[in-house]
Amino acid sequence: MVQHERKRLATPPRKIPFTTRLEILFGGLTNRIGWPIFGLGMIFFWVFSLESDLMNIRKFSSDLKTAKGKIYKVRVTGSIVNGKEVEEYSYQFWTESGLHSGTSYSRDQHYHIKNEVVVEYVNEHPEFSRIQGLRTAEYGIAVGLLPLIVPFLGFIMVYLGFKGGNHTIKLLKNGEVGYGKLVKKTATGREINDQIVYQMFFEFQADDGEKYLVETHTHEAYRLEDEDVEVLLYNRERPTEALMFDSMPGEPKVDTEGNIKATGVSVAFGALLVPLLAIGGNLLYMISLIIQFL
Repeated sequence: MVQHERKRLATPPRKIPFTTRLEILFGGLTNRIGWPIFGLGMIFFWVFSLESDLMNIRKFSSDLKTAKGKIYKVRVTGSIVNGKEVEEYSYQFWTESGLHSGTSYSRDQHYHIKNEVVVEYVNEHPEFSRIQGLRTAEYGIAVGLLPLIVPFLGFIMVYLGFKGGNHTIKLLKNGEVGYGKLVKKTATGREINDQIVYQMFFEFQADDGEKYLVETHTHEAYRLEDEDVEVLLYNRERPTEALMFDSMPGEPKVDTEGNIKATGVSVAFGALLVPLLAIGGNLLYMISLIIQFL
């Protein structure tokens, strides 16, 4: 009972300090891993995907017409795809609306200045054109899609981190206190910081008199093994929605009266550093690209 009293939480609804909310939303392990993956992965998007046919799929999905064109400039881009250099071909062609120009890219077909080519263009927007059989960008669709995998995985982790953080905040604010007893512990085969990740099950009895299991995964199992029973919070209406207090994202703390402590400002905003770098760095790059096109 002494252990229970030491970890007693105030009755709901509990006040969750702003800094504690930040630490829970951004300081969890999933977010700490997800944001760097997302931020660094976006570098490949800017370098490869943005310079690929992927960006122009929609432009050429409408009615296309053809016209005869002529190459007036050839440039080696320096890009290598499957061991072959990509060349840029600038061309001009005539339509009913007048003279137009465009650029296409290829690593397999080779043209020279003054060569005649067949140009495909969007009927109502001839500024969207390409040499038939060639790309509209340095890289193909496949090269454009592959770099999206890494930031997408990072985005999924960030999303799951926010979802878990919001769930944690709701339980901290309105959750009922329960006490779980460890009934099963299994090594998952994964490691974080050279520590084994364990799958742990705790059994607790809710206010309805029924017993329920809480599952958690952690590489800090010792935090959930230092007492005979461990404090948890559960949704009174759905007791299966429960979290072990000592393995919550952001590691919230309580004071002697059972209130949720405010996380230090430096710690809370420190958790924002990587997300801000990831978002800010990409925004700056976007702005620089916009300026180039102005």
